[in-house]
Amino acid sequence: MPNPKTLRKISRHINVNYNDMMYKIGLGMEVSPLNPFIKDYYNKMNLNQLNEAEINILGSIENSKQLVKSCEENLEKTKTEKEKELLEHTIEDTNYQITTSNEIINLIQSLKVKERNRNAN
Repeated sequence: MPNPKTLRKISRHINVNYNDMMYKIGLGMEVSPLNPFIKDYYNKMNLNQLNEAEINILGSIENSKQLVKSCEENLEKTKTEKEKELLEHTIEDTNYQITTSNEIINLIQSLKVKERNRNAN
């Protein structure tokens, strides 16, 4: 298996998100609501569980945004190439998690509408 640092450099060179590349080459999990495991997990929840999951994920998104902001501020102050690279990886990975979390929020909201409609009948 190739070194993760090497794979990250390759992903940057070919302008592909590292996490997407890892999934495509079979070394990572696709983290989108189209992933059947994620979809199945949320499909099994009732309305109260969906509400709680939504609140938790929204909180996680806010925390992740603050992390990205902090890393970006530190990136401007960083002197060493190693620290800069680590901050860039953290920003990239965290932004990917934010995107995924937003997709899951959309899935949850869709499931909540279906659950409300089912309960209304």
